[in-house]
Amino acid sequence: MNSSSQAKVLVVDDSSTNRMLLQFTLEELGFHVLEAADGNRAVEVALEENCAVIIMDINMPRMGGLEALETLQSLNYSSPIIACSAEESSETVKSYLQKGFASFIPKPIEPELVTKILSQLQINSKIESSDFETKHQKKIQQLTERFIQNIPITIEGLQLVIKSRNTEKLRRFCHILKANAGQFGFDEISVNSKSVESSILNSETEEALKKAERLVFKLFKLNDKHTNSR
Repeated sequence: MNSSSQAKVLVVDDSSTNRMLLQFTLEELGFHVLEAADGNRAVEVALEENCAVIIMDINMPRMGGLEALETLQSLNYSSPIIACSAEESSETVKSYLQKGFASFIPKPIEPELVTKILSQLQINSKIESSDFETKHQKKIQQLTERFIQNIPITIEGLQLVIKSRNTEKLRRFCHILKANAGQFGFDEISVNSKSVESSILNSETEEALKKAERLVFKLFKLNDKHTNSR
């Protein structure tokens, strides 16, 4: 099946890992996947391409998912837009749906749920692979290994952001780390990243920096654990 005959899905997320996971899942279901890393680009692509559906992250730089949704609504955009976020309290999900999102996908992303939601929205797809689960697990393993290999780079980046005392950069860094760590089962790193992010949102700068230093320590321990196990 060539791309011209495939239904298009626009995946919008500032995390390249999340985009890769969704791309893999959607392509295995027979979709042609387009990508955007922020809301501004998402609006541009949505208006240029005939997309069957958009899967939209909420927290992104430049323009977040809610603002992108409102912009597209003001332009009478008609394709369904699905919210995607790690914030999944019932009140939050309800507010997303009230604002006009067609559905909600929580993070970490589960391919079975993505498939179910697209089916509920009657977004046509054709399963191309007979061994989807095996391929998905292999992809998860590859990305998990890449996450582990990149821990030293993550530590270096986090230390630089802490040293700069730029709380917005620290919040963005921890927001992405929270999602990626949670996706691959590193729950302690994910929880600690979320705690740093929460402190920044509550204007607790010094507390956030202390938590970030502890997060660096936990990343060092995680790196040592996997280095010694090789």
